[in-house]
Amino acid sequence: MPAAAKPQRKSADESRQILVTTCIDLLLEHPVEEVTNRRLEEVTGLNRSYVTRLFGTRDGLLLEVARELEHRLASRLSPDPSQIDVAQIISDPEAQLRAQLSMWLMGRGHDGFDLFSGNRSMAEEVAQRIELMLGSSPRAARALALHMQMTAGFIALFSGPMQLDEQTVRDVLDVAQLQLLHSGPLVEQLGW
Repeated sequence: MPAAAKPQRKSADESRQILVTTCIDLLLEHPVEEVTNRRLEEVTGLNRSYVTRLFGTRDGLLLEVARELEHRLASRLSPDPSQIDVAQIISDPEAQLRAQLSMWLMGRGHDGFDLFSGNRSMAEEVAQRIELMLGSSPRAARALALHMQMTAGFIALFSGPMQLDEQTVRDVLDVAQLQLLHSGPLVEQLGW
């Protein structure tokens, strides 16, 4: 009887992607505390030591998950700011997961900027659009973009527990958009 074929070993990149994707799937269904290295091992079949080997720590994996979620959200954005439906983005389960995961990681001492991908982050993309749309300085555009992203993250994080309906979310976003469009005097006052 011939020996059973040995399963082919996965590359580090394949293993990374499997762990990140599986972690996202699990986090969409379970609280972050329940998504352990042991749980990932059970679901993926990859030894739990891969998390340490590939990401340094479980937090390292979760940072990579936050970056992947950012990348997914950014890839769905229209290049035309007028075509972006922020309320729809905020109601997206992956956007809500990213907001929750970001808060959890910052609560563990991670810098908020660690949560953005190594290449152009969503905040930089939005900042460039704001700079073009308002004719503001890069510094003002970046601050306004981060303010918008934090507002959207807050809404995504708390819209469920606060039982905000879609119209209320849209109303809050309309206020944020008006603040953005009329931010000129504030930017001047700050000297940016």
